[in-house]
Amino acid sequence: MNNVSLNWRGSAVNARMTTQQLLLVCVGSVFRWSCCHMQAD
Repeated sequence: MNNVSLNWRGSAVNARMTTQQLLLVCVGSVFRWSCCHMQAD
């Protein structure tokens, strides 16, 4: 039982880290896109 709960906690942390990474990548590309757009203008 303890092992299962520990496992679930580990995957939850993993999922949160992955979501954070995805968000960072999205924000990064949007930031880059707006920079390029402003320069082109």
